[in-house]
Amino acid sequence: MTAAPTVCPVSDYGIVYANQSSAPAVREAALNLIDSAGVSWVRIDAFWSQIQSGGVNSYSWGPLDTVVNEAIAHGKKIILLPHTTPAWARPAGAPADDKYAPADISKYATFVNKLVARYAPKGIMSYEIWNEPNISMFWKDSVANPKPNPVRYAQLLKAAATSARLANPSITIISGGMSPATDAADGSQVAPLTFLQSLYTNGARSSFNAVGHHPYSYPALPTDEHDWNSWSQMSVESFAGGGIVRPSLRGIMTANGDSAKKIWITEFGAPTSGTPDSVSEARQLEIYQSAMADKQTKPWLGPLIFYRLNDYAPYGATTDRESYFGAVRSDGTVKPSAAYVKSVLCP
Repeated sequence: MTAAPTVCPVSDYGIVYANQSSAPAVREAALNLIDSAGVSWVRIDAFWSQIQSGGVNSYSWGPLDTVVNEAIAHGKKIILLPHTTPAWARPAGAPADDKYAPADISKYATFVNKLVARYAPKGIMSYEIWNEPNISMFWKDSVANPKPNPVRYAQLLKAAATSARLANPSITIISGGMSPATDAADGSQVAPLTFLQSLYTNGARSSFNAVGHHPYSYPALPTDEHDWNSWSQMSVESFAGGGIVRPSLRGIMTANGDSAKKIWITEFGAPTSGTPDSVSEARQLEIYQSAMADKQTKPWLGPLIFYRLNDYAPYGATTDRESYFGAVRSDGTVKPSAAYVKSVLCP
């Protein structure tokens, strides 16, 4: 007799897993592993640059449909992340870089409307508006100013929210997950605290249901309180015996009448190889343990999405830390962090 599959409790944890170009068997194995660990959420990229690569009236939904349908078949709750700009929608003269913000924000808003109209009927009710718009790696405002622009992002968020809610007013709109950053003198990055306050200052309060944030803390633990620690920045306002005092994300939300909203951690993790600032697998485990324990003490936190399931390369193949954020090694064997998640969520 075949044993019944393990059914794990629904959890408030998720993971970034899907490479839309990977083989179907690879994605299915990933979803089976996610199932067995008790992880209920997945975040999936909705690449505007790919879906509308053929022009303003062209939509190629096939690859996204496939991964969405696979995740739905596994009972996953899904966050869709519409980002990256197709060539035709970038500013005139922009280099071949899909991180340039659209020249006409309404074109992105129209795309988000179509996205919601297509996937909300499938039960997908959570949409994150752009990825890390507070750093130039993911938001280049114009050819003359290829840097983040909180004012213009607020305009994009407002337009996208209005358009998305025309398709379905019940969706959850998450502001773009903010990267750990400081206020750079050259404007190439904007600190999350500064960026969030700018959203309120520029009238975007009603346009989001949750604040997106990426509170990476490595090599420190999330609960190691430092002014620079992006996890600390969510709620801690005094450091080093009061030597540093400043607002927190929660403090800014409360001051703007938004204490009822939650912060959704749409990326969190640590790289176990590469440069700079990678950590050991043992330290990655400690970081996961600290984050999961601290989340339980903070009712104002929404889902926590780990970045990500798999390493992209074997150890030693590259010095790029981006290849090693996985909780699972590139050969499919689990790191201690993945084993720990399973022990908590689906023992």
